[in-house]
Amino acid sequence: MFGRFTHDVRAVAIAAVAEAERRDDRRVGTEHLPLDAVASPNAVTSAVIDAQARDAAAVRAELERRMAAAA
Repeated sequence: MFGRFTHDVRAVAIAAVAEAERRDDRRVGTEHLPLDAVASPNAVTSAVIDAQARDAAAVRAELERRMAAAA
């Protein structure tokens, strides 16, 4: 399914699937992508969070809060 993706993109997609499963979501959506990107120490997202002096756990908590509010 992910054969044409680069290694990094494949890893993010697989992590998004795992994130959806962890949340008991029936589908994988774009909302699952940033949750993994925040958690991945090698992701560009982590560098942006660090540059803004933000805490990755706080960003993840805010993402989850917004997802719950939108549901």
